[in-house]
Order: sequence, then structure tokens, then C-alpha cells
Amino acid sequence: MVDQWFLNTDRETILYLAPLDPDPSRTNVTFACPNGHEFARIFAAGIDLPTAWDCPHCGRLGQTDSGPFENSSQPTGKTHWDMVLERRSQEDLASMLADSVKDLRAR
Repeated sequence: MVDQWFLNTDRETILYLAPLDPDPSRTNVTFACPNGHEFARIFAAGIDLPTAWDCPHCGRLGQTDSGPFENSSQPTGKTHWDMVLERRSQEDLASMLADSVKDLRAR
């Protein structure tokens, strides 16, 4: 017999769901960042589990209970601007902007 079910009264249909058993081939790891955000990630069983992961809320480094917090005030992730600066210099960006503005004004 199915343990869980859902009754949709608008359509008068019943949807039976299988019991929500955790998959034994996966491991759920919970991380917490210094700002108090808690989040979980699922990993395959039998691998070396990470002790740190970037927080999806603030970008700081979240860690498991086994590791201490990193005391950095800067987010660990790169911003879009940082990635642009890896590919182009400030001078190239300024000339591209000037060309774009010139083209827009010519319209």
C-alpha cells in the first residue's frame, strides 16, 4: 500500500506517490556560512566529500561542522567584472565603450 497520497479536489483525481526513501547511493552534506545561511548539497556515495562550498545566498565560503569558518570579509566567488578583467584590459574596455557610444550617437 502506498504511504503518501495527494487529492486534487479541483479535478477530483488522486495522485499516489511512492514513499520518499533516501537514495542510498547519494550522501546529503549540510554546509553553513559565517552569515548564518545553511544549505545542503547531494553528492554521490563513496567519494571524498568537500568540507567547504560557496554559499548560494551570499557567496561566502560555507563549511561543514567538521571545519572552522574562514574569516574572510570578501566573497569567494568572482564577479562578472572580475571575469571580464581577466580577458580584457581597462584600455581595451574604454575603447570598446567609446566605439559603442560613437555608433549609438551616429544613429
